[in-house]
Amino acid sequence: MAHHSTGKRMRVAVSLAGGASVAKAAQRHGVGVRTVWAWLADPAFAKTVANLRERAVSRAVGRLSRSMVRAVDRLVLLLDSPSESVQLNAATRILQLAIAGHAQVEIERRIAELERLSEQK
Repeated sequence: MAHHSTGKRMRVAVSLAGGASVAKAAQRHGVGVRTVWAWLADPAFAKTVANLRERAVSRAVGRLSRSMVRAVDRLVLLLDSPSESVQLNAATRILQLAIAGHAQVEIERRIAELERLSEQK
């Protein structure tokens, strides 16, 4: 069995977390496919891949969140467009998003209340 450095394992983990297939990650880093599968069977390695993926998703969501205000501002500006169809589309989308957002907040509030009641029992 070949010895693989910790650095190589980490590079493979990063590739897998970034969406590479096992075959692609193995090829990219000069490791056998069976070796990568064996590493994935190790709970510590699998957890490393999951943590890396979670951090990447969290960063992406943070970036999207920071862009939301600009997106809303753009929609609001489109309400004053010279084109009535653009105004209608912007107004419709704003209403759809507002209703969906309100529903999400309400669901989260209800879940929190159910969790609170469950903890009291």
